[in-house]
Amino acid sequence: EISAGDSFEMFGESYQVAGVFQSPSTWENGALVMRLDDLQELTDRAGQATCINVVLSPPLSASQSSKAIQSILGLDG
Repeated sequence: EISAGDSFEMFGESYQVAGVFQSPSTWENGALVMRLDDLQELTDRAGQATCINVVLSPPLSASQSSKAIQSILGLDG
């Protein structure tokens, strides 16, 4: 088990754990959080993402959220 302050190696690079989180989601419990640009560089996938999680907060509707995301991604026309 890994704890805050521990180090681990990924893709030949050493990283220090800043914190550990627990989630009700099994999928999230197997995840790590790091800067997107750092991960893209590390995996030689600049400008790419496999998945982006979006959490909606009331009173924003799904339609409003969709429009906001499209705008951020430059897909709004």
